[in-house]
Amino acid sequence: MTKKTFNTYKVIRLLTWGIGGIALVIFYIWFEFFTPKVTSDRNQAVDFNPFVWAKSSQDYSATNARRMMYLDLVQNHLTKGQGRLAIDKMLGTPDYIDNQKRYFYLLEYQINTSKFDYLVIQFNRDNKVVLYYRTQKSTRINTASNYHD
Repeated sequence: MTKKTFNTYKVIRLLTWGIGGIALVIFYIWFEFFTPKVTSDRNQAVDFNPFVWAKSSQDYSATNARRMMYLDLVQNHLTKGQGRLAIDKMLGTPDYIDNQKRYFYLLEYQINTSKFDYLVIQFNRDNKVVLYYRTQKSTRINTASNYHD
């Protein structure tokens, strides 16, 4: 093996290790500082976003975005007297509609206690919101018979 071939091999090896090291540093910085963190604070409020709300409809994890958006939703977006169509447009299809035409939206599933939390929206005969509240059920509401006319 000549000295020139040996030096070329060293340069290629150093470049490979250098590029790999730089890539590791870039990935570390990216994932440490630029990716969103899942917080352990269960009471952290997040601004209501209808697209995220719709995507989280069957999310039974502890990080369900609906749970974190609930406070902003009831304080800034839901009002008594809103029409059913406005609710449908804002919140999308409910997870369940009971015989009294109340809408149920899953907020979270608490795995430690096996409890399901729901946002319930109740309408009057004119299809206007008269009441909305959070409730807890010990079993998941049966979604097989979801829609009643």
